[in-house]
Amino acid sequence: MIIYNALNFKCTKNRKMKTANFFIVTLIIIGFAAGCKKGNDTEPPIDPVVIIKPDTIPTGWTKIVVDTAKQPINDIFFINNSLGYAGSSRTGILKSTDGGIHWNNVSSYRASNIAITNDGKAFFVQGNYSVFLKTIDGGISFTESNINTPILSDVFFSDNTTGMLASISNISITTNSGIDWTPVVSFPNLKSSYTTAFMYDNNNAWVVYSNKIVHANGNLNSWQTDTLIAQPGPNFGLVSVWATSPTTVFASSYSGYLYKSTNGGASFAFTQKLNYGAINNFSDIHFINANTGFISVGSRIYKTTDGGANWQMILALGNTSILEIHFTDENHGWACCADGTILKLN
Repeated sequence: MIIYNALNFKCTKNRKMKTANFFIVTLIIIGFAAGCKKGNDTEPPIDPVVIIKPDTIPTGWTKIVVDTAKQPINDIFFINNSLGYAGSSRTGILKSTDGGIHWNNVSSYRASNIAITNDGKAFFVQGNYSVFLKTIDGGISFTESNINTPILSDVFFSDNTTGMLASISNISITTNSGIDWTPVVSFPNLKSSYTTAFMYDNNNAWVVYSNKIVHANGNLNSWQTDTLIAQPGPNFGLVSVWATSPTTVFASSYSGYLYKSTNGGASFAFTQKLNYGAINNFSDIHFINANTGFISVGSRIYKTTDGGANWQMILALGNTSILEIHFTDENHGWACCADGTILKLN
C-alpha cells in the first residue's frame, strides 16, 4: 500500500496551475500539490492521508500526453468533434483539428480560459492580466486587446456576438464580438482572485466566486447577489456554474459540494457532496441537455442522466487532478489535467 499525504498550498494565478512533486522515502510518497486553481479561495481541508490508486479509465476514453514536461493544461474547448483549443501553462495556446489526438502550438499566450462562438471566433484570457486574445481565422492570427479592468478571470459567449468577461472587480459585456467591452456591474465584495462565468442566453447569466453567486435574469445590465443555503464553512470556495434553463442552475465547489437553484439563482440549496478522489484541486460542470451532464471533482468525473438528481462516477485518475471538462455531445468529450495530459471520449 502506498500512502499519499496531500498538502494543499494556495497561490495567486496563473489559473489552474497545479503541480504535484513526489519523492519517495521508503514506501511513503509525500506529495505537495500546489493548487492555484481559481485563486486563493480556500475550502474545507482535504483528507490528510488518502490512498493513491491507478487510473480507472473506461472504454471509450483515451489518455493523451500533450506536455511531456507535465505542466498543467488549463482549459479545453471544442467547437465540434474535430476542432478545439487548449491552454497550456508552459507552451501557450494549442489547437487540434482531429478531435484532440494531436495538438499544435499556435500562440505563446498562456490561456487560462477559452470561449468559442458558433461561427468560429475564439477568445482567450490569462489570469492576473487585463488583456485577452482573439482569433477569427481559426488560430492563424491573433489580436490582443487591453481591458480596463484588473485580473480577468473568465470569458463566456452566448452567441456569435454577445459575451461577458468576469474579473475580480466587475463584469463586462460585449455585443460586437469583443471589439468593445462595457462594464455593467461592480460589486464591492467582488474581491476574489478568481471568478467563473456562465451565460445561458443573452439575458440570463451567473458568476460564482469565493462563497458568492451573482446573477442577471432578463437583463445583463442588472445583477443581484444570490442566497447560498447551507455552506460548509466561511472559507468555502465555489469554482464552477452551469444552467440547463433560465431557472435551473448548478454550482460546485473545489471539493465537490454541489448546489442547485430552481428559481434562476435567487437561492441555491445544497444537494450533495461528491468524492474528489485522490487529489482535490478543482471542479467543473458541463451539461449537454437538461438531463445529461458531467461534473469533474478533483481526480474524478461523474455523470448524471436525470437532471442532477443522481451522479455516477465514470472515470478516476490516480495521481493528478482534472482541471476542466468539455463535451459536444454524450459520446464526445474532453478533460484537461494538471499533469499535461488530456482525456478524450470518442
